[in-house]
Amino acid sequence: MKTKTNCAFGSIIYEYDSLDSTQTEAKRLALSGIKKAVVVAEEQTGGRGRLSRNWKSPRGGGLYVSFLLTPNILPSAIHLMNFAAGLAVVSCLNNFYGMGAALKWPNDVIVEEGGGYRKICGILAEAAIAADEVKYCIVGIGVNCKREAIPPELSGRACALDEYAPDMDKKILLERLADEFFRRAENFERGGAEQLLREYVPCCSTIGKTVRIETDGKVINGTAVGIGPSGELLAETGNGIEKFSSADVIHATIF
Repeated sequence: MKTKTNCAFGSIIYEYDSLDSTQTEAKRLALSGIKKAVVVAEEQTGGRGRLSRNWKSPRGGGLYVSFLLTPNILPSAIHLMNFAAGLAVVSCLNNFYGMGAALKWPNDVIVEEGGGYRKICGILAEAAIAADEVKYCIVGIGVNCKREAIPPELSGRACALDEYAPDMDKKILLERLADEFFRRAENFERGGAEQLLREYVPCCSTIGKTVRIETDGKVINGTAVGIGPSGELLAETGNGIEKFSSADVIHATIF
């Protein structure tokens, strides 16, 4: 560990040169009794995203951070911490760096350009639950910061912050992101899902798009028409309006 410093919302930032995964280290801290923390690393040797996919995390290439917290919410709502994190990233990128970032349901942060889109950030939330209590929640965020660090095979589907803000400082980005995320997490605890989703819907670029939905080994084509009260995607398909709580979604058409 390099340093340990205080940050907003009563958290401590644990900074590392290299980690297998900031998620794994945050879990270790949680199991040691720490209730709230920020874990950040210059590189991850075993970074991962949704569905246990590998997340490329080369040294200096991005902001690799996990937020540990113990939210007072129902376990059934824990997935909405992904939404809070996505909104925090979009707010940072748009308000501080002048970008036009948006969310692809549920929590991919994308930039739409020239009739297509590229992903700039991935988010992964994990939690420990006992009975009706959330013991802890860990939200991992990976923001691509350096274009040169994006693998060639992903160059057409991913972008980096330095393409839009060449002089960006990762420490400042971390401070801003921590502030945006913890503020939304606390508002979520107080105001519930309704307030969070009111902010989410205008930021969700998926709504109104023709989409391809991959779930349970099936591919379903339709049009995304809205977000349900628990954050599920509502899509008009050949079977009418269907709800999807967990799926891979691809924007087939960019308007």
